[in-house]
Amino acid sequence: MARGGMLRRFLLLAPALLAACAAPPPAEAPVPAAAYPPALRLSMCAGRVTGGAPGDPRWLSELKAKDVEAVLTAALERNGLAAPPGACLYRIDAELLGMTRPPFGLDMEATAQIAWTVAAPGAKPQLRLQEPASYTATLSDSAIGVVRLGRAGQGAVRVSILQLLERLRAVVIG
Repeated sequence: MARGGMLRRFLLLAPALLAACAAPPPAEAPVPAAAYPPALRLSMCAGRVTGGAPGDPRWLSELKAKDVEAVLTAALERNGLAAPPGACLYRIDAELLGMTRPPFGLDMEATAQIAWTVAAPGAKPQLRLQEPASYTATLSDSAIGVVRLGRAGQGAVRVSILQLLERLRAVVIG
């Protein structure tokens, strides 16, 4: 009877656990394009993203340079900063320097170190930013620790991109 009861409980909980794994992290609300300097609107693109290679122990396997580039590109598009193809005036390069995260826990906080550089092609950088960015994934994000750890790392990258976007609102280009 005990085995049958455990099986029944597992079958009842399995869909909830799978749904927790499949739920994507929420997207951030875009900042109105008017909040950015006119010179930056529709003129930026994601450039070279280095670091975070698969097998690098500082990063989770889900956090690859191409994924960071895709998230950055989506953020630029959402915020009215992405240049049409072939019209990029300011390139954003990123170097994934490292990430700290706990080995286990209910609430898992990851802190990403990413060096961002904004420059016109062939010109001196207009902006350099390297600030730690932290995000905490909780048990409500996922009941599975490895998934929660991945969400914390992905959230830390999103926070870093938001910090970059906030700095771009105040940058003087010229």
